[in-house]
Order: sequence, then structure tokens, then C-alpha cells
Amino acid sequence: MLTASVVGVYELLKPRIGEQEAKSLLHFIEDRTVHLVRDKIAKGLAAKEDIAHLERVTREDIACLERVTREDIAAVKEDIARLEIATKEDSARLEKKIVGLGQELRNLEWRMRIYLVAIGALIVITNPKVLDLLGKLIGLAP
Repeated sequence: MLTASVVGVYELLKPRIGEQEAKSLLHFIEDRTVHLVRDKIAKGLAAKEDIAHLERVTREDIACLERVTREDIAAVKEDIARLEIATKEDSARLEKKIVGLGQELRNLEWRMRIYLVAIGALIVITNPKVLDLLGKLIGLAP
């Protein structure tokens, strides 16, 4: 397909290099130009295909990451629920122990009072002078 500019170039070259050589040169230039344009188009298409491939792969990666993230979130929620249950159980167990220790402390306090009264009575019984001393301290004895 000869355009007006190609015909003009042909007309300029024909007297200088000859008719056959001018045709050959123009066909070579045209073939080379077509080849270069096709290469550019192919590279552009390859780039578009690469971009489409990268986009597809990126979407797949994002979908995979979203799925993994959802799974991780679900696992963390399960862990939190398990920890909440364990914490409640531990709290109830500790509260029960605290109540038991409080009761033990009250029992120990009563035993100590009984021991103190028993020791005081024993001292008074074994040593009659203690009564005189107590009377003087309280102010009952002359």
C-alpha cells in the first residue's frame, strides 16, 4: 500500500538509484516499519497481559490474605472466649479459697481466745499471788 508520502519518496529516489532499487528500498523500509510497529504492539499487549496477570495474582493474594485474616480473627476470638471462661473459673475458685481462708482465720481467732483464757486460768490456778497482783492492778485490793 503506497501512500502519497511514499510515492513522493519513490519519485525522489528513482532518478538517483534506479527504479528497482528505489522499490526495494521502500519495501525494505515499509517491512521494517511494519515489523517495528508489530513489535511495539506486541510489547504493549505483553505489558497489558502482564498487568492483567499481576492484577489477577494480586486479587488472589488479597483474597487469600483476607481468608487467612478471617481465620486468624476467628482463632483469636476462640482463644479470648476460652481465656474468659478460664478466668471466670479461676476467679470463682480463688473466691472460694478466700472464703475458706476467712473461715479458717475466724476459727483460729476463736481458738487463740480460748487458749488465752485457758492459759490465764491456768496461771491463776497455779499461782495464787497472781490474783493479788491483778487485784492491785485493777484497784480492787487494799
